Amino acid sequence: MDKKVYTLIQTDTPDAVNVIFVDRKGLPQGKYRDVGVIKRQVVNIDISKVVTEYQQSR
Repeated sequence: MDKKVYTLIQTDTPDAVNVIFVDRKGLPQGKYRDVGVIKRQVVNIDISKVVTEYQQSR
């Protein structure tokens, strides 16, 4: 049974951005330089229930 895998296109305007910093103290000694970032996006779909009641006098 083959499953289809879909990849969503990343958006240029995410709702939130979390920056993860690397603690270089835990890395082996050496010369490190910044070469940019790797971006991954997760899409969470929030489903909520809203109940509205309308009342009319009799």
